[in-house]
Amino acid sequence: MSPVTMPTTFLGSLNPQPSPSYSSVDSVFKRVLPYLATIGQMLVSPVYALLDAGIANVLGLEILRHGTSFPNYVSIIQTGADPSLGGSDRGSGSGIQEFGRQNFRESSKNYFHVFRDSTILHKTIIKLTNAPCWILEKCAKRVALCVGPKLHAILSGYATIPSQNAKNIMVKIQKIAHAILGFFTPTLRFKFTPEQVKTLFEIDPDYTGLAYRTREKIDVTHLGITGSLAQGLNSGLIKRITARPFKAILGLAQITAAVAITVFSIGKLPIR
Repeated sequence: MSPVTMPTTFLGSLNPQPSPSYSSVDSVFKRVLPYLATIGQMLVSPVYALLDAGIANVLGLEILRHGTSFPNYVSIIQTGADPSLGGSDRGSGSGIQEFGRQNFRESSKNYFHVFRDSTILHKTIIKLTNAPCWILEKCAKRVALCVGPKLHAILSGYATIPSQNAKNIMVKIQKIAHAILGFFTPTLRFKFTPEQVKTLFEIDPDYTGLAYRTREKIDVTHLGITGSLAQGLNSGLIKRITARPFKAILGLAQITAAVAITVFSIGKLPIR
């Protein structure tokens, strides 16, 4: 008996191919999704930042911060951080160069820079008589963590538009608009164990101990809450918590605050 041959049209129906229109919609969706996710994070930024930092602290991780322009932000959350782009035309080094500091861009080439988490060298603290040093250290740390990444985000945004026609008023307006967008772009928070920090990073000489730099590519598995879980749930967890118990306590307080704010906000919503 000869084998039964199924019609080609029938076989085709068993393995339908996506139509061209479906492929184009899917492609657009993949390009737009990171922008939508970023806008969503900006809207819930305070609560997300608290929860993100809380989970990282509970797991004993270092939070290394990087501020950049909106287009660079989207690129990094998609593909990770690439040090080969350090010192590029669209980075903060280029923005700093436009304001007169020529050497910074050159020294940042092929490096990815992040602001440190928990350690600030004492030589960066203004020592006042009769003032507890730890208070000054905490204040300086908070200022550096907030201002540093945001300053680089503004400068990177400003450099997004090429400066060949910088005297043109429309170019100036565009550059200022991108700088403002950079200010509102969320700060990237990379999560690492203390051992990973020692292995992957070196002290950034331009920031007297406030920042790190690396020539290693950083994968997206170090970003966000998923990055905390990916890097923190391992055999060294108990050791990290016992080494720095106050960091874990701070993390629990931050998680509690994030949950409380969410519950309070939901309670304020009008019920119909």
